[in-house]
Amino acid sequence: MIQRGPLPNMDPILKQTLNLAYRDPRSGRDITEAAGVNHNTIYHWKTRGGAQLVTLVAVLGALGYELKIVKKPRKQSTEKPSAPTRTLRIEEVLSGMFGTEETTDAK
Repeated sequence: MIQRGPLPNMDPILKQTLNLAYRDPRSGRDITEAAGVNHNTIYHWKTRGGAQLVTLVAVLGALGYELKIVKKPRKQSTEKPSAPTRTLRIEEVLSGMFGTEETTDAK
């Protein structure tokens, strides 16, 4: 089990991920090994307060969670309704950010 320590002013997603790791009965080393990341990752999150998205997603996966991006609901108004919302899988977001989609050349 990871020892709980003070969580300074840090990103709320990172703070929530650390809280989930604190509740997990495994050690930090076991969690990071299952995630396939460096064994000092969680320690560095606690002391430095920053995380790379890909590492955060990997640790969340090892803890049994996934990160989703969901459009905020609109406030009730007389405006025309917006298009239906769609939940994006993290793979879709990352492929859009880093251009990992396969493309074909038209000849």
